[in-house]
Amino acid sequence: MNLNLGSTRILFCPTLIFLFPLGMASVRHYSSLLFVIMILCGLWAFSVDHERLPVPSLWIVGAFSVFLAMISLSLFNTEDLNQGLSVLVRMGYVLALPPLYKFIKKDSSCALKAFSWGLVFAGPVNLTIVLYSVYVQNSPRGMGYYNPIIFGDLMMLGAMLLAAFILAGFFKCRFHVMLACGSILNLLISSYLSGTRGAWAAFPFALAVAFILFRKGLNRRRILQIFVVFSLFAIIVFSVLKFGERTGSRSLDLAQITKNVLLFTQGKSSNNSTGQRFVMWGVALDMFKANPWLGSGPGGFKDEAEQQITEKNVALVKAFPHAHSIYFEFLGTTGLLGFLTMITSFFIVPGLVFRKALSGSEMQRLSASVGLVFLTCFALFGLTEYWLYRSPMLITYLLCLSVFTAGCIEKDVA
Repeated sequence: MNLNLGSTRILFCPTLIFLFPLGMASVRHYSSLLFVIMILCGLWAFSVDHERLPVPSLWIVGAFSVFLAMISLSLFNTEDLNQGLSVLVRMGYVLALPPLYKFIKKDSSCALKAFSWGLVFAGPVNLTIVLYSVYVQNSPRGMGYYNPIIFGDLMMLGAMLLAAFILAGFFKCRFHVMLACGSILNLLISSYLSGTRGAWAAFPFALAVAFILFRKGLNRRRILQIFVVFSLFAIIVFSVLKFGERTGSRSLDLAQITKNVLLFTQGKSSNNSTGQRFVMWGVALDMFKANPWLGSGPGGFKDEAEQQITEKNVALVKAFPHAHSIYFEFLGTTGLLGFLTMITSFFIVPGLVFRKALSGSEMQRLSASVGLVFLTCFALFGLTEYWLYRSPMLITYLLCLSVFTAGCIEKDVA
């Protein structure tokens, strides 16, 4: 049976991208399955259409190739080669970017629309999941199948991206704007019920980035939309501050977080999630000082933590598998060279591609602006979480990067 390439893309590309946000943080193997299907379709597209990838995507792919090379170089310092290779294999997900981009680029405008509407429907779907988790299963932290940190971060990401779409005027119909605002509220409540504190550090900065990017196109209708979005955020923040202590749950009370920081700085206590992170970052800095250029080797943090616990040099309650920060993790395990290539490949090069597209067509400006908000979220998530350790988050990063990059290269207005 002969299949038409164009009709196949029309069938698969928007549909899969629409479905992706619905269970990306909550359903077992959901994101991985869709990711594999997209890659296979992209590889098939390469076999039919031999057109070269555009230069901006080649820059991104090249940056990630250097990143993988630096991780490989750091393997020379690792004590547990199996752990190091497992990290390298996980980072190898970035090799999926060429087929993933090939799968998306011919229908980039449809892909962007499908992704935005997937986020709209993801709000009520995931709120249902988290309410069932908290109030039926009596879980202390709302989540789906995966870690509550994954759930909370990705719910916040969805809320920030939808806010950016609203500020950009992507939703033309007033009813559609109301649906998107309602979904933002659902996603924020879901993130709150997950008890993920680091996610909440992202939203004021990401929203500020969106406001700066879209300030020139503001009109009375857009101002009203902004007012609605800010009102929703204000309601959520007020709820967090007032009802931070839920019975049996992990608190999001900012006063408690501040108290934990003060207790650590005064040397009185580090036996809390905030203090433990500070201790882990100290371990990573010690690893960096011992091997400043290439680090102690990928996957070596747990061994170092166990050794320091045995020698009673740190007040860790257990040896965590990573430093709970992409920045400290790469600084300690891959050294300065790995740290710089990680920042360059994941944030700087994509950021430059998005920045250049801000002067392009309407489609390019929209994709670039929302793409910058997406990068801001992941950069801030990385302050307190090593999200590259979590496959659903890495896959979500790569899909978002592909969708927004494809939109930046699209010449026609959607």
